[in-house]
Amino acid sequence: MLGKMVKTAVLRSVLLGFSCAVLAAPVGAKDIESAKIIVGYAPGATIDIMTRLIAEKMRVSLNRTITVENRTGAGGVIANEAVKMSPADGTVLLVAPITTMVVYPHSYSNLKYNPFTDFVPVATISRFHYVFGTSTQVPAKTMAEFTTLLKQDPKKYALFSSAGAGSPSHFFGMLLGQSAGVTMTHVAYRGSAPILQAIMANEIPAAFLTLSDLGNLARSGKANLLAVAGANRSPSFPNVPTLKELGIDVEGYGTYGLYAPAKTPPDVVKAYEGALIAAVNSPDVKQKFEQMVLEPAGAPGAELATQMKTEYAYWEKIIKASGFKQDK
Repeated sequence: MLGKMVKTAVLRSVLLGFSCAVLAAPVGAKDIESAKIIVGYAPGATIDIMTRLIAEKMRVSLNRTITVENRTGAGGVIANEAVKMSPADGTVLLVAPITTMVVYPHSYSNLKYNPFTDFVPVATISRFHYVFGTSTQVPAKTMAEFTTLLKQDPKKYALFSSAGAGSPSHFFGMLLGQSAGVTMTHVAYRGSAPILQAIMANEIPAAFLTLSDLGNLARSGKANLLAVAGANRSPSFPNVPTLKELGIDVEGYGTYGLYAPAKTPPDVVKAYEGALIAAVNSPDVKQKFEQMVLEPAGAPGAELATQMKTEYAYWEKIIKASGFKQDK
């Protein structure tokens, strides 16, 4: 009887140990049944529409439910903080502009995440241009003409808005003013939609926004595009010169990327990377990106990680020199 009891106890111990091992085993790429992608911006925004496009493609290729959740606030900071605190098992991902990873650590005084230790770059989704545009009521069709107006009447023309205080487009506007020897005054609005309304109503003379925002306004004849901030001209607006072409030493692209919480298993990251790259390279997604004035990227996570390091150092110098700091 004693021997039987010992055998039973040993068997229970073995089974319990096996159960614990199963429970402790890391989730693999094939074990995930559902996931969500958090976006820090409102439904209907370019980044939201883009994310839903790729989420649907990834749902099919990975054979799992993938939903998109909008967690708005503080220019994307709230979403980043939420994903940082999420399980590192591939069930929660983040789509965010690289701005939140490389600019905000320098411009926010109380940021609660570290872009290099709290996240794993999964893949680059797309790139976009920042563009400088004016109201059609501003009597300038070129940057040279606008610069002349700036110097003649800075009180009237040195006002501009951007995607938000502390954003790249904010600093681009400041650098633009410096090149003209004029201090530009930033006018804050709550989002791009009110800025576009202000441009159409001539409430402000100019804005530095994404090409996705100002491009459609220009296509309808309700704004003038004077320059893009990228190293190359936009294929969507090939007649609009770059700032560097005009002798203004300002350059920068926007990038949307997919991120996972730190310590997410490598095989899980790799599966998402492959699914996203395939999604971005599909013909229908490319066509829809083009309609949104986005340039498909579909680059691996290692490339996004390298870009983060480069741009982090670039923006650190610019923001330190500006003396700008804000709380979220």
